[in-house]
Amino acid sequence: MINTQKSPLSDEITFLVVGFIANDEELLADFLALSGLSLEDLKNRLQEPDFLGCVLDFLLEREETLTQFCEQHKIHPTDIWRARKTYPGMNIWDSV
Repeated sequence: MINTQKSPLSDEITFLVVGFIANDEELLADFLALSGLSLEDLKNRLQEPDFLGCVLDFLLEREETLTQFCEQHKIHPTDIWRARKTYPGMNIWDSV
């Protein structure tokens, strides 16, 4: 079963990921291109749980970037996965 109960740690991790992406020009450009969003759109959607789940998906799909993020913030990759599970939009098969 998917844990959809939010925790402050989930939000903290998610906003660290947003900052990590925003502070890397190439990564930010990739995210914006993939999502089809403008920088202004990104800023406007930071309170939308579905969008925040997509931000974590973006990181989780890039192993090297995920590793860099986790090393920089001293966070275990499974903590990113746990945070992702608290946001809507997750594929039910991904939780098995």
